[in-house]
Amino acid sequence: MIQHIIAYKIRASLRGESHWSAAAIIRYLLVAMIYSAFAVGTYSLAFQITKYLLTEAYIGTFLVHRFLSMLLFVFFVTVNLGNILVLYSTLFKSAEVHFLMTKPVHHSSIFVIKFLDNFFYSSGTLLLFALSAIAGYGTFMGYTLVQSIGLFTFVMIPFMFISACVAALVLLGIMRLAVRIGFRVVMSMLGVLYLVGVIVFFMNYNPIGLVEKMGEYSPDPNQLFFQLDPPYLKYMINAWVSDILFHASLQGLAASVPLIVMLNLLTVGLFMIVLGVGGTVFYRIWLATFQMGQRRISDRKTWLVRLRASGILSPFSVLRKRDWLLFIREAAQWIHALVLLLLITMFVLSIKNVNPTYSLEFLPVALYLAIFGFSGFLMASLSLRFIFPLMSLEGLPLWSILSAPVERMTLYRLKLRSSLALIVPLTIVVAIATHIPFITKGQADPLFMLSGVLVSIVMSIVIVILNLGLGILFANFREKNPIRIASSQGATITFLITILYLVLCTGFLFLPVKSYLNHLMLNRPFVSEYVLIAMVGLLTLSIIYLIAGLLLGRRIRQLQL
Repeated sequence: MIQHIIAYKIRASLRGESHWSAAAIIRYLLVAMIYSAFAVGTYSLAFQITKYLLTEAYIGTFLVHRFLSMLLFVFFVTVNLGNILVLYSTLFKSAEVHFLMTKPVHHSSIFVIKFLDNFFYSSGTLLLFALSAIAGYGTFMGYTLVQSIGLFTFVMIPFMFISACVAALVLLGIMRLAVRIGFRVVMSMLGVLYLVGVIVFFMNYNPIGLVEKMGEYSPDPNQLFFQLDPPYLKYMINAWVSDILFHASLQGLAASVPLIVMLNLLTVGLFMIVLGVGGTVFYRIWLATFQMGQRRISDRKTWLVRLRASGILSPFSVLRKRDWLLFIREAAQWIHALVLLLLITMFVLSIKNVNPTYSLEFLPVALYLAIFGFSGFLMASLSLRFIFPLMSLEGLPLWSILSAPVERMTLYRLKLRSSLALIVPLTIVVAIATHIPFITKGQADPLFMLSGVLVSIVMSIVIVILNLGLGILFANFREKNPIRIASSQGATITFLITILYLVLCTGFLFLPVKSYLNHLMLNRPFVSEYVLIAMVGLLTLSIIYLIAGLLLGRRIRQLQL
């Protein structure tokens, strides 16, 4: 039975359009062009960054792969948390699971099908860009195409699959405990646990401290500094992957074969554990979620009573209250919001320990642009997850609004106001935190912070309007799961377009930031013309994106169910 279901899913995913039309062909060509452009961009970026660090910055192979280990840790945690949230909806909120439970299919088979379905659905785009990044890195290192594909197949795929397996085990543990002590209590405990784990990791192993310690031991960047690694690092999967790439870069791929074999054996073993645990407890947990649902309905009635008692009955307030109720009634919504807010809090708290005063020319500039780019990435992720699905979550009952004597742009303005109220304040907080180290420790002018905050605000407004407009363009009123809406093909295209905007904005800032920080810390002459060039480029790009987003937003007038 399980073979038939998997075979059907594969055929359904490959089937595509039942009736090909000119519009469908153009849409698929545009999607293919966007994916191809970003794959080429990722390849080029990985190649250029590796080349810059090893040949121009000359920080040494060891330090490059230790930086890679830290990036892989962040990637592992992000993929893990994302899989937990998506798998919750896939296993316990999916209509397909409810349907299969009524058929002669064993519950362990259902668990396996939905687990694999979730992995490939949520990680398909990440796998594409991981392949591009490995190819770019491998090209600089002199690997052949076959060797790069081998690294992707036997290193990166197992790495991501281990993250998904850990997410499945954590989710089953969460749901098991939630039945006894409450879902919110368990999620709070999990959030604290992840927060403490990430803080402990970066307190003991961070890029800034590593550079300082290496400078104390020896000025030669090509020496091996294994003595600087914390003892627990050798047990972490991200360290395994970075060590595989490190030994391969020094001694060839043959030197990394033992570690690659161990990584794949661990992947198979962990998958067997997931199958065993899932086959044992999934059905009982699935039944218990119905009792949890009854408790949430009671809580929802309490919220309704409170909102009715407020006495505010204007149409705009009614729509706002309805959106709030739609948000709190879905556990995946506020849990994912807490997770993203947790990541933003961790980011803000970790920035204050940054010390940008270094004699090396590239470090302050790279540090600022990396922090600035990552803060933009957080805002883009928040927008994709909560703003892009806003119109789709109206669902089929949207007909009641579309058929009412109400201007449709009123609904658009409501969504836009709520979205800006969510993103812009967070952007201001993150932007201020981003510049504090450069003000307090680097003695930068306060105007540096003010200009950076203003640029961040403009970028956040553009990102909000763009995500809302593309959310209307790619609206799917038949999908009730907000996580799947935010993981759809339209959402992926939206995210890629947003990332392109962030990359271009960061590129415009490179020359003025480099000139100013080098002037501040290395007494180099400051070129004021760079600021004018950057501002003209940023404003032009932002206006283009802004107009495109607003035009897409006006499509709400042509919405059809």
